[in-house]
Amino acid sequence: MTAQKLHTDNVSGSTRVTGSIGEADMGSVSGGLTLAPGANLNKADLESVSGSATIELPENDGFSVRHSSVSGGFNCDFETSTSKNSAVYKNGGADIDVETVSGGIKVVRADG
Repeated sequence: MTAQKLHTDNVSGSTRVTGSIGEADMGSVSGGLTLAPGANLNKADLESVSGSATIELPENDGFSVRHSSVSGGFNCDFETSTSKNSAVYKNGGADIDVETVSGGIKVVRADG
């Protein structure tokens, strides 16, 4: 999939989006969210009430993640500068916001 802007909402079940995506706005009431936007990501907003949120990124020039979870942890495969609810990689370029009520938040290094 190639999209400058992407919006998804899901009530039940997992959502996985893969491709070349500039901006993503994803929401889920009951189910996990996975975003694999390639190297063109500028902005992402993921919100899940019951389910995990995962962002798969290749090596890149940088990103900034603000994360919040009532019941769930935060893990990042990239070496970041961190504070309580944020992590910055390199120049902090792409702007990423992730919120879950019940579910973990992961930023993983994509293969390739």
